[in-house]
Amino acid sequence: MLSRIFAQPVLYGEYLEQYCAVFEAFSNAELDPHIDAIKTLIAPHVAADPNKMYTTAQFNTNVESNITSGGGPGGGTIFGLKSFINARRAYLGGVLDCATVGFEATSSVGRIAVHPVPATTNIVIRIPTGTELGHVRVMDALGRAETVQLAGSSLDITGLPPGVHVLSATLDGLPTTLRFVKE
Repeated sequence: MLSRIFAQPVLYGEYLEQYCAVFEAFSNAELDPHIDAIKTLIAPHVAADPNKMYTTAQFNTNVESNITSGGGPGGGTIFGLKSFINARRAYLGGVLDCATVGFEATSSVGRIAVHPVPATTNIVIRIPTGTELGHVRVMDALGRAETVQLAGSSLDITGLPPGVHVLSATLDGLPTTLRFVKE
């Protein structure tokens, strides 16, 4: 399923935005207090369980760090919750720079609009009467600038690949952004 999402530019752009939103909360600072609260809640039950697969000491250690158990089923390294979060976040942080994914709308959002959406060849930029449109640029979902031609209020998007794109412009000198979809 993931390969099918990645093959669709619109869905891949949305995936990247959701990934980065979750990534922000995937940290020891955010999750360790929850892990500690759950550990406190279940620790007496773990200690009292006569059929547990691991010792109570292994349970306590494994919350913080990896443990190595003996051979047989489930043997080997068992990743600790907190150490896993730390290592996984470090790895994922090197895979994708979330600073370039997604765009927050500015305070002037709603003052500018485009149609049709989704579009295939051109979009028309609509601005309120009496306002001035300036410095228009288009970026892909990763924040890379793309080449487009603006003629009046019509933006030629034929050269853009399909997917989610961001229109960035100034309106009466104030920056604004909005997303649109190229089919």
